[in-house]
Amino acid sequence: MASYDFGFREVIPDQTLPEKWKEVTINTGGTQSTLQDIKVPERAGGFTYKDTTLPYTRNRFIYWRISHDVLELVEQSLDINLVHNHVRFRFQDSPILEGVSIQETANSVQVLVPTVSSVHRLVFPHPDAITSRSLQAFNLRQPQDSVFVEAGINCVQQQYIIHHSAPNSTLPHLAASYLAVNDEAIFALQYNSGSTLVVRMDYISGLVSATELKETTLVSRLLGIVPGPLLRTKTSDDDFVTSLVLHTLGLATYLFTLSQDCKLKMWSVDRQECIMAANLLDFLHVPRPQQGIPEPGRQNHMLRKAVGRDENDLHIGIFLSFARKSAFLIMKPVSEQGYYDLKSLIAVNDNQVGAENDLVDFWISCYSIWAMWANPVGETIVRHRRFRDEASHSHGTNWTQVVPENALDRNFDPSAHPNLEAKQAYLSYIFHPGKLPLSVINRALTIFRRPTGGAMPTQYPEVSASVLKERVAVVVENEIKNEISDLEITDEEYIEISWRAWAKFYSCCVQYYWAGTRPVAFLAAPANDMIPGPLSNNPIGIVCKAQFSLFRPIDELEHLWSIGSGSSGSSDISTFNPVTRPNNVCTADMVTFFQALYRMEKHLPDEIKENFLKALFYQQDPKDFATNLVEEYDSEYFSRRSANKLLSGIMPDMIDEVVHLLTFYSLDHNAATEMDIEGEDLPRKELDNISFLFSSQLGSNVVAEALHQSSQGRFQVLRNLLFLLLCLKKHLTTIFPKVDVNSTTAERLRVRLIPHTAQLIRCYYIINWVATSSCGLAVPTMLDASIQQLNILSMRDKVEGADAVHLALRGNKAHTLLSLFLSSKSARYAQNLMAQQGTEIDLLSQWHTSMLPYMTIVGKLLWPSSYLFVFPEFLLSACQYLLVEQYVRLLKPWCDSNVHSREFLLGSVLLDMGEAEKACDHFLVAANGVSNESFLASHLARPNYEDELEPTHEHRLVLYFLKVIKLFDQLDHSDCVLRIVDQAIRDAEMDDPEMATLHSIKFNHLLRIGRHSEAFEAMHYNPDSSRRQDSLRQLINSLVHHKKLHKLVDFSYSPAMLAAAEEVLVVKARSQHLMASEFYTVVHALHVKHLNYRKAASIKYEQAFRLSREVNGLASMKLQARCLQIAINELCLVPKEYQWVLKPYSSVKNATLSSVFSDYEPPNQSPKRNYDGEKIAQVDGVKKMEIVELWQMRRDSEVLLAKIELIGPDAANSLVSLVSNLSVEQFIGHLINESHFDLALRLSTLHELPKGSIMEAIAGKCVAVTRDDESDANICWLGYNYTSDVAGGDGSVSSVAWKYLQKCLKHHEESGRTEMHKAIVIKLIKVEAFLPQWLIDSYKKKNAAELLRILLMAGRLEEAGQLSCEMYNAGMGHGSKEFGMGRGISNKNSSVWLPLNLLMWCSRELEAAVVKDKLGAPFDQVWSTVEKLYCILNFCLFCSCWKI
Repeated sequence: MASYDFGFREVIPDQTLPEKWKEVTINTGGTQSTLQDIKVPERAGGFTYKDTTLPYTRNRFIYWRISHDVLELVEQSLDINLVHNHVRFRFQDSPILEGVSIQETANSVQVLVPTVSSVHRLVFPHPDAITSRSLQAFNLRQPQDSVFVEAGINCVQQQYIIHHSAPNSTLPHLAASYLAVNDEAIFALQYNSGSTLVVRMDYISGLVSATELKETTLVSRLLGIVPGPLLRTKTSDDDFVTSLVLHTLGLATYLFTLSQDCKLKMWSVDRQECIMAANLLDFLHVPRPQQGIPEPGRQNHMLRKAVGRDENDLHIGIFLSFARKSAFLIMKPVSEQGYYDLKSLIAVNDNQVGAENDLVDFWISCYSIWAMWANPVGETIVRHRRFRDEASHSHGTNWTQVVPENALDRNFDPSAHPNLEAKQAYLSYIFHPGKLPLSVINRALTIFRRPTGGAMPTQYPEVSASVLKERVAVVVENEIKNEISDLEITDEEYIEISWRAWAKFYSCCVQYYWAGTRPVAFLAAPANDMIPGPLSNNPIGIVCKAQFSLFRPIDELEHLWSIGSGSSGSSDISTFNPVTRPNNVCTADMVTFFQALYRMEKHLPDEIKENFLKALFYQQDPKDFATNLVEEYDSEYFSRRSANKLLSGIMPDMIDEVVHLLTFYSLDHNAATEMDIEGEDLPRKELDNISFLFSSQLGSNVVAEALHQSSQGRFQVLRNLLFLLLCLKKHLTTIFPKVDVNSTTAERLRVRLIPHTAQLIRCYYIINWVATSSCGLAVPTMLDASIQQLNILSMRDKVEGADAVHLALRGNKAHTLLSLFLSSKSARYAQNLMAQQGTEIDLLSQWHTSMLPYMTIVGKLLWPSSYLFVFPEFLLSACQYLLVEQYVRLLKPWCDSNVHSREFLLGSVLLDMGEAEKACDHFLVAANGVSNESFLASHLARPNYEDELEPTHEHRLVLYFLKVIKLFDQLDHSDCVLRIVDQAIRDAEMDDPEMATLHSIKFNHLLRIGRHSEAFEAMHYNPDSSRRQDSLRQLINSLVHHKKLHKLVDFSYSPAMLAAAEEVLVVKARSQHLMASEFYTVVHALHVKHLNYRKAASIKYEQAFRLSREVNGLASMKLQARCLQIAINELCLVPKEYQWVLKPYSSVKNATLSSVFSDYEPPNQSPKRNYDGEKIAQVDGVKKMEIVELWQMRRDSEVLLAKIELIGPDAANSLVSLVSNLSVEQFIGHLINESHFDLALRLSTLHELPKGSIMEAIAGKCVAVTRDDESDANICWLGYNYTSDVAGGDGSVSSVAWKYLQKCLKHHEESGRTEMHKAIVIKLIKVEAFLPQWLIDSYKKKNAAELLRILLMAGRLEEAGQLSCEMYNAGMGHGSKEFGMGRGISNKNSSVWLPLNLLMWCSRELEAAVVKDKLGAPFDQVWSTVEKLYCILNFCLFCSCWKI
């Protein structure tokens, strides 16, 4: 089969992850100064292996791409995973010319590379040399080395350097290469001068020769010395050679050259002369001037070749570009009597697209022409045309277009996601598997960050998809914040700005993406009929600038759709499968029917299509939805007039055709059995040949994309068919009034066709959903839990497949649910089914013939209404919990197959998600299918012993419930286990062998959740006596070990039992870790119950004391505080003379408590032993005890609570360790540093410590707030302290701070003392701050003299003078109450004491300041008052005292 008849469609594999390239630099002898201005076009090509029967060469290909001086070589395979398959060769300062070729020999793969200054032969090992031919030794799961695994400078086996030292030397602009007989590499380099340099490399001898081909033979040729083409002048434009082809005919090698004047010349490389020249215009029917050639077009002419049945069967493809039209010619050189001539096979043009578009590349075989065009907007158009091997000059238009695939929408429509915000909508679309390469997103992010007119920022390094997604979100959100900064906007405006910012970033991504998708060439080697399979007779894809795509064949139904849409070049369906085209169905009727379906596709508005998808997602019946639209929608769409257009050509008797179509669209019409899936009866050879088919990551991804395309197209056809049938039903009698079978037709539409179509729509919607749903990341804990769950369910055969799935999920690559399914071991089921169908080995070796059957089989495995449960079994191990929920939800309303198995699947997912109660409900529902659904019966309700007879339904239920119990048991969901056990006991037969096991499970879980009464009852009903005894011991131990306080305390104890119980519990309490043990609580509860509050307080204080010595950390401190508070409360209940407890006295903090608690030993300390191993008794001397009274407990409790409050809930361990070891004084200092002044004042009052330093710190904070009111660091301390009662007034932060200082001073300064006043004033003076008037007034009442002394010592003369004046006036009786002087001297019987020395000191300081003119006019009044005071003071000094 040389070609595929129905056409092709483009598939773009997932290429989101950046590849790891191996870089190799080759020195070519070129110089940058000589070659820097040379511009060579980007070119690409491909290569496939000859032997396609082996899995490591089948569906394996190489593609290459050149960009200036860099050659990229990439090897890919659809069947095996290849590593080290990306290599870049950089030919230093030497651009690579068109003409790179890849040739295969018996033991090597050779790449021939011509550059402008050199030619090279690169040799790589053949896959046969690096891969084992034994399929048993061939490990599919292990990646295989590529032929480029050892790529390096050593791969350059031969090279030839062309020197361009002459000043007028020209450089080659075109080249061709070929591997002739005896592995001789031949290169042809074309110069602008018109000469051609031929370089021949003998691989066996290693000799290299260079000769010149030119029109004249008079110039001497010297081996290895070629001055001609280097020195010759440039030829005219008409003689300019535009394309070269090398080929061997017989034993001679020939060069074909095509010039701009449409002259095709054939050169003998051996004889170095032109042996044939032909004017191609003679083979065309194109108008041209009487002299000359037609006006040239925008492009150069091109040459391509194809080989037929042997090397001598050469076909030359020619593309001629003219201004008005272009043409393709297929010529065949023929030899007649020793002379060569050209035979024209076909001359065609493609007027439909060739007139306005540019040809990117074309390719020919002996049967077809392929052309790739680029239109003005950058879109790629690929068309192909078949022809027969006979002369033809037809200008028909039977070109068939390859269906293009647009992986990315240029204009993302946010209206399709009304329930998502911009961030979620764009991120989910951009990072959808296969949408955008991460390198494109990274580059777009870089350009997005660049400021307007600014320099390009540094590009981010390559990271994983999850990290890049977070980075994109942060950058775009920052852009939004920058745009809305300092603006007050509404929610609607913010949403609009957000959408605009994300649209801008998406636009950057689109620009880079479409730049990388620019096509360069076909991914194909020259066609060769000697190599079997369509990989060598059709292009396999397109090589683009930054990616590649593949061509897949379309099936019959896709071909019918293309015929209906008019995009196919042929409407022949005679070669269709009989299932698709039965004998009694007319070809014209089928085409007519699909034309009507295409008209419906164009007729339906996008709104209806989108709403149709939404209705399916929300579980609405498509039949009801479409019926409502047809009956109630705007009459413009489904009126009688529209129906006449839509149903044009459709007759009621075509219903049979619909029936056959629906049969073919249903993928379960030929369902396989479970034995077929397992492949147990298949021969080993057949399994070995097929087990590697499409098993690589690339292969599974290509199949997934192709299946998505196919199912999406079928869904589209079925949707149109549903609307067409409903429209036909609605207008049947009006459109066909004379047809007698209308009633029968209407009944068939209503009962059979429309419901069946709706069912198929739902099935294909599910497949599309599977193909497009993006898998989430799975953390290692989820993956481990999945494997553990499979082991519990005895599904060990699925564990290996789960490992493969988990390995794929751990990688950086994003997956769709379908691609992950095909990457898993579940794909072997499709391969087994394909082998079961008896697929021939020849068909397996041909990609285009094996892909469609493989896709169909995969579709059967995904088919929702099939009884096969392969895909849901895969979901059980894929850890995609949300997708599983969606899958079950979408199938639940309508799919009757495997209903209970899906309930079990959903229950397993809910259990892993923590929804144990919901999971239990679904597990109970799933139990109804253990006998009639294969998955439940074979995996969950199968006996462990094989010799048992067929189990009854009741016993299957018990076996099923036991496995479900294991699932809940591993996650410790005892309440759900009890529900399952109760149901199992009710359903089980009385003599069931698992009855004792069920009762034991019930007892253990009741005991685990503390329901001891019910546990005792379960123990009583257990039929096994030995298990009853074990259960009784567990019950007794549980009451002690599990600290069931309400059970132990509620028991009635005698005094002896109480003492014994207390002794045992105290010993256990002192031997257990304090934080994990609750024996102290049990002992305390016992004492409280028996009203022994002093012992209860003592045991709690002992617990607190041990915690302070043995356990560090915040939790320990909180427990200490709680224990102390409990002890304080209980001591308050005893008489005052007994309000104390004992504790050991020791000056060492970590001293042992053995002196007090004789039977206690620290749990983490080993006893000291002698040489014989005997324990050494420690002599502690006199036991010293210390009495701790109630007030001491309260004081310690206050300190501990203060430390806990300071530490806070989220403090670091270092802070906890620091604070817990501080003394009271140190802790108060730490509180001051942390601005917790209320706590510091409270502790200072409690411990009778000075408070001056605290007030000094508060004053400093107040000054800081006043000077920097908006600083967070200066105002956060107010939140640490109680300031609500001083937050009135103007409400400013500084006002609150000063009022807080005033409150603290008022409440904590004792009467008659001024230490706190003095500390505040000194602090304010030190920081050069003002003295608040309330502070001065308060200080004047308490000790004005001390205030005056402080002011004088600080040099604040103005304030000191003012205070002196006020003191003088107060002494005179004016304002004496402000100084606490009574009425002053105005009262005859009163006396006033003034600080004489201080006033003298103040007056002298003021006098000195006046003399030095330091005081200004505002202080004149002060000075006058001080002068009076000075006179009085002198008099007082004279009298030694002043008493009035």
